[in-house]
Amino acid sequence: MFNRWNAPTTLLLTLPFALLMACGGDDDESAPPPECPSSYRLTFLPPSATSSSALSVNNQTPGLAVGNVAGNAAIWNGGSFSAITNVFGGATSIAFGVNDAGRVVGGAQNNSGIFRAFFYSGGAMTDLGTFGGSSSFATGINNAGQIVGKSDIPTGESHAFLHNGT
Repeated sequence: MFNRWNAPTTLLLTLPFALLMACGGDDDESAPPPECPSSYRLTFLPPSATSSSALSVNNQTPGLAVGNVAGNAAIWNGGSFSAITNVFGGATSIAFGVNDAGRVVGGAQNNSGIFRAFFYSGGAMTDLGTFGGSSSFATGINNAGQIVGKSDIPTGESHAFLHNGT
């Protein structure tokens, strides 16, 4: 069945990628075409031997970027990489947001394989809890320390949350 939202969503997701590729985003050797801003250029983030994705960047220069490297939450600081140790005991974690103070949020599996929302600062990972359900994810943090995400309730449904500060 056709969903009237599929075409606009696909277009919205495809256009930035097409612009990036058209502006020389696929190699370091060639200059971008003249219609592309000279500041648009992909920079490789290490490590090169494994799968990775960067999902958020803060507003500082040089910026901190966060995401996932080989199943572990990661921080890139000016191009250098470090993993965030998952203290919940699970195999997988991912960082979704970072603010200008370098505070990070995301989700990390516990030893039962259930994802829990986390807050990471000063080398310490903190479980943000749930609304009584089993899992949660934190997806963003602003400069005031407010955290957003989703949490399960006891019936298994997911609900958005706003955590006001740490």
